[in-house]
Amino acid sequence: MNWFPECGPCFLRQVLTVRRYLALNDTQTKSLMKSVACLLCSIKDDISPPEFAMDVYAKVEELTGQDDPYRTGKEESNRIALDMVPLIQERIKSALDPVKESILLSIAGNIIDFGVTGDIDVLRELNQILREEKKSDARFFQIDEFLIRLHNSKRILVIGDNCGEIVFDKIMIETIKEQWPDKKFIFAVRGGPIINDVTYDDAVKVGLDRVANIISTGVQSPGAVLSRASKEFVSEFYKADMVISKGQGNFEALSDVDREVFFLFMAKCDVIAKFVGCPKGTILLLKSGFKGNK
Repeated sequence: MNWFPECGPCFLRQVLTVRRYLALNDTQTKSLMKSVACLLCSIKDDISPPEFAMDVYAKVEELTGQDDPYRTGKEESNRIALDMVPLIQERIKSALDPVKESILLSIAGNIIDFGVTGDIDVLRELNQILREEKKSDARFFQIDEFLIRLHNSKRILVIGDNCGEIVFDKIMIETIKEQWPDKKFIFAVRGGPIINDVTYDDAVKVGLDRVANIISTGVQSPGAVLSRASKEFVSEFYKADMVISKGQGNFEALSDVDREVFFLFMAKCDVIAKFVGCPKGTILLLKSGFKGNK
């Protein structure tokens, strides 16, 4: 999907987030803000938000000298998620449908993004999200088609999203493999640090390499932009029996691709909620080709 007018202010707000993580002074922040504003002046109409983010964070690195400004936030996200593992595993074990519960939790785990600020109780929010999901429109949670494809697939590519959330992805993969041990999982990470997205080192630190073969998209973008991705990733993308795309950034990058993809994410902004046609904050499991409110 291409960027919307509302995406512009969002990129400028990210400058303030970078300021907080790197403790930038007013002069540095103004310089970075003006540079990002200049980038917006020349942005093409047919570029996706994740693709433009590459230019924004290249500018962040140029002006601050920091290639991974969210490092502490990523570490905190993983710490929060790892602390929750016993509770999440127990919840899945006691569920009537453990696989479905692990899928729901994998998507809902994206809420850890907000938990890092210390403003929310992650476990309480998870419970609220899952309660609301049971009342949601089935159009936005296409679990039956997902499970049919999962049952019939042996080689499954999962395209990762954020730190913290990846702990829940690992639990989802473990739960699926308990039921279907013959399935082979490939887990794709970003080609380098970008916002709070998962890199190879982040994935290994939470043990994802023990349940999946980790590969890189080859592109340092908060979404798997195929036109810039590595040949290895593109080959795996089309070779896999099933593609599971985690997170909003990957949806933005891959919503119009020419193969079946299952998108698991939370509608975290008004633009995406409007694009899909759902309330903001909805847990989504959509198959590519979903028309929504396009």
